[in-house]
Amino acid sequence: MKKLIAVLAIVCLISGVAFAQVSGAVIGTFDALTGSTAKDAADKTADLGAGGSMNRIRIEASGTTEEGNFGAWFRYEGQGFGYAWWKPMDMLLLRIGNNGYDGFNGKDGVTRWGFYQTISDTGVSFGGDNAWGDTIYDISLGGSTYAALNFTSAFFGGYGGSNAFMIEFSPMEMLGINISLPFANGKLEDLYKQLTAQVNLNLAFGNIAITYAGGAADAVEDWQGNIAFNSGTIYAYFGIPINDNFSLDVGLGYGMEYKVENIIYTRPISAGIGLKYATDSFGVKLRAMGSFAGSAKQDVSGATAVDIPMGILVDVLPYFNLSESMTVFISAGIGFFDEYKAGSIKIADSVFGWHINPMLQVGSEWGPKFLAGVKIWSPGTKDDKKNDYINFAIPLAISVGF
Repeated sequence: MKKLIAVLAIVCLISGVAFAQVSGAVIGTFDALTGSTAKDAADKTADLGAGGSMNRIRIEASGTTEEGNFGAWFRYEGQGFGYAWWKPMDMLLLRIGNNGYDGFNGKDGVTRWGFYQTISDTGVSFGGDNAWGDTIYDISLGGSTYAALNFTSAFFGGYGGSNAFMIEFSPMEMLGINISLPFANGKLEDLYKQLTAQVNLNLAFGNIAITYAGGAADAVEDWQGNIAFNSGTIYAYFGIPINDNFSLDVGLGYGMEYKVENIIYTRPISAGIGLKYATDSFGVKLRAMGSFAGSAKQDVSGATAVDIPMGILVDVLPYFNLSESMTVFISAGIGFFDEYKAGSIKIADSVFGWHINPMLQVGSEWGPKFLAGVKIWSPGTKDDKKNDYINFAIPLAISVGF
């Protein structure tokens, strides 16, 4: 650490760029107990488990020139991320690089990472995108994986997954035009297939944004293991701060049709809502979304379409500030997938899952903290004996930033 800071100081002296901040974070999580009531074919449950992981070991630095028109940021967390920017005028900013998947110009309010916020980084809560993570609701269609149902289907999480040339243009205070062109390193047409473009309106009553997020040049797995579609998605977002205590987020996602090998996918339409109410002593967040009207079929005459099941997610998170440094959260939610059919033939039963996840935070949301929680959840699937089952865990975590 000391050597790295010394190197940064030398670079600053040589280049004339004064790094304003060097920061970092370490998050360690210990699972004091893990287990499941699922039984195998021999009618036995697995042994209770325990374990842990270092969820984050990160260092970051950023800085600008004295004039404030050039700057840079980087992060090292097992691999390097970074970007450099230039602001030739107040209304125009140019950027090259990425911010390590945090995303630029996201329009999701409290519906994705903002639901659990920093707790989701520790693993004491369930995942940031949805309470179920990204695997429980995977559906196999023709050998390809349909991405798990989550709130990214209805809300744009921001651009930041790979290096890109980015333009942010604000000709007036209420209007922003944001464009990202990734490093395609290939054909020009592949670059523009992956373009992300956004029109952002900040009006007196709230925020309205329309975003087109391009797909990958080819249908391949993305960094989370989901299919990176070779078709784009159009998002509409409405964010309304109703008063000082209450806010509303509304999102709509429409994914364009795409093809993998000889399978044509009509992607579902997704609609979602997020609500937040907060006072000094109490708060509650609610998010809900539905996904419907999707299908898949072979690209041959007379092929029967396989309907992608309608899916619903609902999560609620009340929290209570017991003192300036102690907060209790109680997360609960359900997830539902309808029957999986090909025409009139049922391929799989409907799926209903649920979770409950009480948590204690000692510390502050954006500062150092200790966390303890209990996770109890049913993924909605059956064990080897065709019975419902639940999983459980007791995670502990320490998160420190500097």
